[in-house]
Amino acid sequence: MGIACYAEPMNLPLKGYGTVKAVVFEEPDGNMIELMQLPSGTEALAYRQQYTK
Repeated sequence: MGIACYAEPMNLPLKGYGTVKAVVFEEPDGNMIELMQLPSGTEALAYRQQYTK
């Protein structure tokens, strides 16, 4: 839609939850916006069971 992102979408680790997907872009008025997608409840639970012992 003609929106320029500052970088490709990223996968970032979030302690206690797993991987978060994030992207940063600039909206038409020049404001930077960061969108984040948290893991589902099932994914977060699986992460906690695997990494918090």
